[in-house]
Amino acid sequence: MRLLPNLATVLTSGASTGVGDGLPVLKARADAGDASIVLAGGGLRPAYVPALLDYGIRAFHVGSAVRASWSDPVEWRLVRQWRSLIERD
Repeated sequence: MRLLPNLATVLTSGASTGVGDGLPVLKARADAGDASIVLAGGGLRPAYVPALLDYGIRAFHVGSAVRASWSDPVEWRLVRQWRSLIERD
């Protein structure tokens, strides 16, 4: 993917059923050198973050995980929880 012109980021779960099922695909993309352009999202759960970080993926689309609904504002406490998961290094 990283060789496609003008492509900066790809939002993907790796599978139509979500990140949990897409972990093998996300790992394969990371192993192919695409970790820096992957924005992991779509069914993202805190339990998946350690594996994604191990793959070298550092960008996460948390969307509905930080708000009750799309019409509600982002809940800063939930954002803080996600940041603490992601900033383990």
